[in-house]
Amino acid sequence: IRKMTLDTYEVSTLCKGTPFNAPWHGAFASDGTFYIANKAAKTLVKVDVNGQNPETIATGYADPIDVDFDASGNLFVLDRNANSIYSWTGTSASTQTKFADMTGGLSMEFDPKGNLIVYSNKSKLHMVTPDGTSTVIAGCGTAGNVDGTPGQPLTAKLNNAFDLEVAADGTIFLAEDPNAVVKMIVPDVNGGYEHAYVTTI
Repeated sequence: IRKMTLDTYEVSTLCKGTPFNAPWHGAFASDGTFYIANKAAKTLVKVDVNGQNPETIATGYADPIDVDFDASGNLFVLDRNANSIYSWTGTSASTQTKFADMTGGLSMEFDPKGNLIVYSNKSKLHMVTPDGTSTVIAGCGTAGNVDGTPGQPLTAKLNNAFDLEVAADGTIFLAEDPNAVVKMIVPDVNGGYEHAYVTTI
């Protein structure tokens, strides 16, 4: 685990070695501890507020690739090869339940309204509401690098967004690996995605 200060861009190593094995995405809990999808080891790991003392807290995943917290502090786990998203109550692994199906999920992030935005390797971007209902909001399902028709996000062609972030206004940013581009999905005038437009920035 490395840290970069934003004022000087100085990079320092906080901890390394066991139990890390291809640590993928991570997220901060409200108390400052950092939770990591430890992909190759098929586990979840947390480190303390200083980024040290790594501890394996959950095992048995098929391919954990991302974690995130909702506004209430509940942990969510994206397990790609299990085609599933799991939810915890708080940070208790014993409370884990299946939250939603998601074929080949690669990255996820909560939007300001509490919906989980998830990219799948089926070249589609999904919005999963708090009750677990999933809707495709961008991407036609064919891999490619096409922004599509403005206001018709389902005409866009996306390809393997291994990371995404959602801004405070709901704008979604996708980092697409094979396309070597960043795409932006801008909500419509009502703040939704039904008539959003996709643009390469």
